[in-house]
Amino acid sequence: VRLPVQAPPQFADTSEFLSAVQAALTPLHQARQAPMRQSVRGGTQTSGRLFGGPNAALAAAQQALQLTAQNWLDSLPADPTHPFLARQRKQLRYAGSWSVRLWSSGHHVNHIHPEGWLSSAFYVALPPSVQAGSPADGQAGHLQFGVPPVELGLNLPPRRVLRPEPGWLALFPSYLWHGTLPFHDEQPRLTIAFDLLPTG
Repeated sequence: VRLPVQAPPQFADTSEFLSAVQAALTPLHQARQAPMRQSVRGGTQTSGRLFGGPNAALAAAQQALQLTAQNWLDSLPADPTHPFLARQRKQLRYAGSWSVRLWSSGHHVNHIHPEGWLSSAFYVALPPSVQAGSPADGQAGHLQFGVPPVELGLNLPPRRVLRPEPGWLALFPSYLWHGTLPFHDEQPRLTIAFDLLPTG
């Protein structure tokens, strides 16, 4: 699912909110290459936990994203036989939080999040080619679901493709194969991601 995130009340609008979050994230991307044993190719990923620190913009983002996720989860039906819904609880905790900045030709290889239950992608800043698309490559930088890793040798098409949009949050079960398609642009693609686990 893809949901709009309301700007916290201390910001005039979504544009001001995203600018503050981008300014907070940019200094955290100090690495020169993609991290080992992660899905990032052609970009960088912050180390450690992104949420829980003293930065006011990131704290505001954490609250806004958690509220959006919780409201969506509260709207789902109860189903004790469903592989995702059966674990639904009122209390949630973060299993991880991080930011990814992809450069031109950057992407995520298809993967799952084995330590999470609910996973996410919050779009902070996108290059023009990803926002607008093009006749030749209309899904550049998009998020795709259902395509297994290439090393499995299964040539399956995506079950769904989501178009990124600044200020919107994608939420999905952590057990879904997902990845992003490469894009070609001089500006980076900047996101926040987190995994949630039910508790109690």
